[in-house]
Amino acid sequence: MDISSLNLPASVIAAVELTPVEDFMLALLRDLHPDLLFFSLIPFDQAEGVLATGPFVLVRREPSMSSMNFDERFIDLANVSIQVFVKDPEADLKGALISEAIRSSLHKEVRRPKYYPGLGSLSSVRRAEEAVRKTDWASGTGPVQFADLPTGLVRYEAVYSVQIRRPLWG
Repeated sequence: MDISSLNLPASVIAAVELTPVEDFMLALLRDLHPDLLFFSLIPFDQAEGVLATGPFVLVRREPSMSSMNFDERFIDLANVSIQVFVKDPEADLKGALISEAIRSSLHKEVRRPKYYPGLGSLSSVRRAEEAVRKTDWASGTGPVQFADLPTGLVRYEAVYSVQIRRPLWG
């Protein structure tokens, strides 16, 4: 990510130390699972007027009240919600297996972290909430479009605490 191309004031660009967690997590997860679709916003089919039916993964930073015991100029600590959406048939099994593959891949990444230019690298990961099936949007983050999920769509949600090393600028 080249933030100099964003047409921001020079004082803002000079002060930036960390980039959005969603940008880093999307790059990492897309690299680890190139055959899955990852988004930071829920894909919506405007022509059909319905929520995309999956499979896809929604990645969002969650609010956190954690205490930082490190220099936050160099490490970003975040809780990240990873929501897997799949459609029947076998949606329940598919959601559980995709969630497990993501968990496993994140833990392997910490042992051999890759640097993502302009985004950083994964320093630590801990599962804060295991992946469980959610029957509706009650625990979803972001804009809620439906009280219930569309028929046949299953959502699995897990929350991870991640530490991300800051990107190297220049």
